[in-house]
Parts: sequence; structure tokens; C-alpha cells
Amino acid sequence: MQFHAITLNSVPEASYLTAENAWRYRAIMRTFYLESQKAHIRLNKTELLALLRADVHFGEYTVEQLEQDLNALCAWRNLVPIQDPHRPTSIAEYKNKQFSYSMSQTATEIERMTLSLENLNLRTAILSSQLFERILDTLERMANQTRSDSHTLNQLWDQLQQDFRQLTNRYQDYLRDFYSSHARHILQTTEFLPYKDKVVRYLQE
Repeated sequence: MQFHAITLNSVPEASYLTAENAWRYRAIMRTFYLESQKAHIRLNKTELLALLRADVHFGEYTVEQLEQDLNALCAWRNLVPIQDPHRPTSIAEYKNKQFSYSMSQTATEIERMTLSLENLNLRTAILSSQLFERILDTLERMANQTRSDSHTLNQLWDQLQQDFRQLTNRYQDYLRDFYSSHARHILQTTEFLPYKDKVVRYLQE
């Protein structure tokens, strides 16, 4: 197997997930992510501190700690600092440059990934013939469409791809659970018979 150079590079943007004080970094990045979902793309220190202090874990969180954390996240390229365009009116104001911050594209993808990981335990691996039935129905509808109706064909094609991806994910999840320690325990108990019946029904369908 040949690997591209980019595949072997380190990913500094992921450092905040395991660094010391990761809980603070993660809270900051989740706050940025959730605010970005409301089209609030940039946050300054004052806004961010107010949002964090709304949580009991940040009741004693200081401005100095926030500045340290923001500097670290900028160094890891999770956040992009943008200097306030306001013209300074004093030397002190010039030295104390004000910034607002936004998430980098990579950081946004990492937060999406962590949300998915957090919700893994909410997803269950199930055996069902419904996806096969829907795939068959979609194929039949595509066969009956005229080529002139390209919009409907594109929609059906997208649905077909989505169903195949979901089918792949489900069987992979099921196999993972099947070979887990919990599944091995089931095979040694009276729970095995209903478990076996479920598999047989699925195959018969």
C-alpha cells in the first residue's frame, strides 16, 4: 500500500482533544461550533467568556486563562484571530490589541467528528430488510422515469447512494456487535435462541 505524504503528516488541529486542560479547549471549540450554527461566526473574548461562564464548570474561569487557551488554539490552527479594525486611541489600547476569533475549516470538521463520536452510543446495529425494499423501490422508480426528467432522476440517484451507505454502515455495526464480548456472552446463555430466530427471520426476508 502506498500512502500520500499528507496522510502521514501530523494533525496539530486535533491536539486540543488530548492536551492538558482538554476539557477547557473542548468547551471553547464546542461553543464556537454551536454559535456558528446560529450564523454567529466570530466571537470576541468578552462574548466567549460570558458564554462559558454560563456553565458551572467555568464559574471561576478567568480572563487570563481564556487568553492562554485562545493562544494555544490559535497555535494549533483551530481558531483564526482577526484583529479589531477599531483605531486605537491610546498607547495602552494599542498594546492591548483586541481580536475576534473564528473556527478554521479543519476545526469545524473535527467538531463534527466529535459530535458523531459522542452519539455513537445512541445508534444501534439492527437487522432489517426495509433498506433492501427501499433500494428496490428506488431502482424500479428510476427504471420507469424518462430521461427528460433529469431532476427526479438525480434525486432518486442521491437517495440510492444514501441508502447504500446506510446499509454498509448498518452491516458493519452489526458485525462489530456480533463479535463483541456481549455477543459471545449471549451465545452461551438462553438468550441465544431468540437472537438466532431474529437472524433467521432477517435472512428469510
